Amino acid sequence: MSYKWPSKDSNEELDYNIDWSRLLRTGETITAAVWYVNDESGVKQAFTPPLTVNGLTAVDASNSGTVATIQLGNGTANLTYKLYCSINTSTGATLERSVTISIKER
Repeated sequence: MSYKWPSKDSNEELDYNIDWSRLLRTGETITAAVWYVNDESGVKQAFTPPLTVNGLTAVDASNSGTVATIQLGNGTANLTYKLYCSINTSTGATLERSVTISIKER
């Protein structure tokens, strides 16, 4: 299953996040969060700021210990992008979720 974020305009730079708190054990935190995106050929690749892939830009990325955030800019109108967030936790677990975002001109 893939999550879906609200669409963005190609001129916006907005923060999007995944809240991992319900999947983490008591006291467990995110020690690293890595973002990936499918390129124009559908191949999953690392998406680290300030990289642009198929018109979408990773502007910044961070995590608060329970929430992983990526700031996205640009994007190509009428395209839907698939992103992935992979985290490592303080207990050594690795988790990954995917999410889609569409670019819509407003």
